Amino acid sequence: MKRIFFASLLLLVFTWFPARAQKILVVATGDYPPFEFKDDKGKLNGYDIELGQEIARRMGVKIKWVQMDFNKLLPALDAGQADLVIAALHSTEERQRRYALSRNYVNSGLVIVVRQKDKTINSLDKLKGCRVAVKEMATGEKYARDNAVKLGFEFKSFSTTGQSFAALDRGEVDAVFNDYLASRYFIKQNAKYKIPATPFSPCGMSAAAAKGRKSLIMQVNQILDDLERAGFLKQLYQKWLL
Repeated sequence: MKRIFFASLLLLVFTWFPARAQKILVVATGDYPPFEFKDDKGKLNGYDIELGQEIARRMGVKIKWVQMDFNKLLPALDAGQADLVIAALHSTEERQRRYALSRNYVNSGLVIVVRQKDKTINSLDKLKGCRVAVKEMATGEKYARDNAVKLGFEFKSFSTTGQSFAALDRGEVDAVFNDYLASRYFIKQNAKYKIPATPFSPCGMSAAAAKGRKSLIMQVNQILDDLERAGFLKQLYQKWLL
């Protein structure tokens, strides 16, 4: 009887303590300033990093960041290697069908980026006969795939945005498709580039989880609503994206 009593007591104790108190939220992210990058001290920093830290804090869990190339982020969800992706991920219909996506936490879109000395490309129509660099599995690649024939340009995919801009520097491509907010930040540090036209293909950014983790995304959505009401999202925007 004593053995049964103590076993029942232990079960009660472990059941009473909330599981989330010991839970680690594994979040996959990329290398995409100003949303996520390693600072001079080798520490992850940026808009998405601060956002993810606050989400985890409000969940009452510890966060473990896993940094990887963009094209590996969503496959990490498929393989069960991450609970969430927070990585300047554009919310698209295709991604909404395949994954559980949160509400948008910031709005952006795509832009053309060219060299400052370029006087020819100032709209999508002027890309005819040009070569465009895009990032693998990003919305820029999808737009290029869907519109390259119609607009008359060729495109080449790279695993990182840095590689896309390196190709532009070498003259291998004439333009880069990239996120508007990230490009605006990038050009502030690199005056040799410019955005010659207004953003196209507007899209919001959201956190992503595996399709079966809708309850997790519901919790993230509630926190995002709270952060918006508290002015936290506005503060992040002013700090990182203006």
